[in-house]
Amino acid sequence: MANNSLKTDDGTGSIGNEGILKIINEELQTTMNELSKQGEFFGGLKVIYCTPRSFKREQIAASLDECIGLKKKYMNLICGKFGK
Repeated sequence: MANNSLKTDDGTGSIGNEGILKIINEELQTTMNELSKQGEFFGGLKVIYCTPRSFKREQIAASLDECIGLKKKYMNLICGKFGK
């Protein structure tokens, strides 16, 4: 989404959806590795990609394209099936 972003640590830039997923994925892997070393188990987490209902058709189409691209890159992180 064009307006869905996270500010960088220094506040001068922003991180889009792909960057946010990268952060989530990295932190999840770190946490799961630490728990595994301690003999503990965490089943993981899933992200639900959604858009505002107020989006126009063009925005929905662009968001769907982005979601499909992110799902291909983060198959185990984003909810939902892809393909047949």
